Amino acid sequence: LIKLAFIENKLVANYLLHPIILEFGGFGKKCLFSMTTMTDPEYAKQGIMTKLATEVYKKGTDELYCLVFLFANKNSRQLFTKKLNFKELTEIKELTLEYNNKKLNGIDETIEISDFDEQFDLFYKKNKKNLPKIKIPRVHSYLKWRFIENPITKYYCYKIEDGNNLVGYFVISKYKEKCQIVDFFIEEKEEYFIKMINTALKFCHEKKCKTISLWINKKLMLFKFLKSLG
Repeated sequence: LIKLAFIENKLVANYLLHPIILEFGGFGKKCLFSMTTMTDPEYAKQGIMTKLATEVYKKGTDELYCLVFLFANKNSRQLFTKKLNFKELTEIKELTLEYNNKKLNGIDETIEISDFDEQFDLFYKKNKKNLPKIKIPRVHSYLKWRFIENPITKYYCYKIEDGNNLVGYFVISKYKEKCQIVDFFIEEKEEYFIKMINTALKFCHEKKCKTISLWINKKLMLFKFLKSLG
């Protein structure tokens, strides 16, 4: 669903919601993922985005979507919580690690992939109990849409195996001089975490990045591991 704002035939703002299924306690619900909000700086702080949001949410309600969810940054948080009545569920921290030719003790054996297949459905079903109660089903159709078919951003996708068993995946993108781990779902084992971080460090070397960053729920075991790295 999308709403556009024009002033004198000039596009000045847009708001995009993407239909998606969220899992609540094992049941799928028809929801909307708030993905893109943009306003021409010349027309900022005039209430245009609030008006667009109200209109597109009404359209979503009419089409029987049950809720809208998003990941707000510090710039947009006030708009959504104060003006549009969103409820904040949890805080996600950004952690960063300076490259400086680091390498953790352990191996960096991961497999770069160009697609996601049904093995990721089985992995999700086996391990989804480790995810929050409200979650996006990380099945291959979602992963393929999100990271392979994305027309704007270049994503680098990797899987981690132990023997012949899939034990996790992660996705990297480059933003300026930063290596961003934009998504990950890994069994909670330190050796698998090390494989991901060593692959990201290798990526930094190859792509001339200075830092690794990722946004992470501080309740996860991976958060504690990453904090221990300094």
